[in-house]
Amino acid sequence: MTWFFISMAMGFPVGFWAIYGSLALNKSWRHAYFRFFDETRDRLLVFIIVNMARLKRKIERIGVHG
Repeated sequence: MTWFFISMAMGFPVGFWAIYGSLALNKSWRHAYFRFFDETRDRLLVFIIVNMARLKRKIERIGVHG
């Protein structure tokens, strides 16, 4: 069982630096990575706002008041 913890202890820093080290060294990858998350966040916010407006209209249409 100790091999499991040893491999976890070695695998985490290797995996961490494989991802973030490549982002730190390659400017175009870094920009693409953060652009992806920025656009994903924007799409999620638009999705939430649109669906909240739809829900609000449905609630007002059926006459439920809080």
